[in-house]
Amino acid sequence: MTETLTIEDRTAQPDGALAPSGEQFIALVRPLIGFPNSLTFKLHSMGEAYEPFLAFSSIDEPGLEFIVVRPGLLFSDYVFAIEEGDAAALGLTEPDDVDVFVLVTRRPGAVPTVNLMGPLICNRRSQLATQIVLHDAGFAAAVPVDARSARTRA
Repeated sequence: MTETLTIEDRTAQPDGALAPSGEQFIALVRPLIGFPNSLTFKLHSMGEAYEPFLAFSSIDEPGLEFIVVRPGLLFSDYVFAIEEGDAAALGLTEPDDVDVFVLVTRRPGAVPTVNLMGPLICNRRSQLATQIVLHDAGFAAAVPVDARSARTRA
């Protein structure tokens, strides 16, 4: 049986910081899906007007940048488990060592969506991260930011 580490993004709680102080450099243990040449990123604020959204900029491929957000700021029911192999690759042993981010997609004239099926999991201490895919957790890859629930409705 595979061991798991249950994660609940508690960012929405009073002690959760909205944005990193300054820049944080993140090293991916494996590349983001579809972007095999980028393993080092800078996580940084896009300015007060854009909070709570952050920029996740590739160091390896200048110009490659994603918008991310901590899902706990949008959804109180975003809880999932990390498989033992992923937790070990990041050196995670405690849920409090985890930062969770989800990729944001913007389209003209549409509400932005977030990819709850493929979160970025980051070890706060080591700054190692990876994207995981939550196939059977009931999350979709394009959830409107105003959906009010992280779970897919039947």
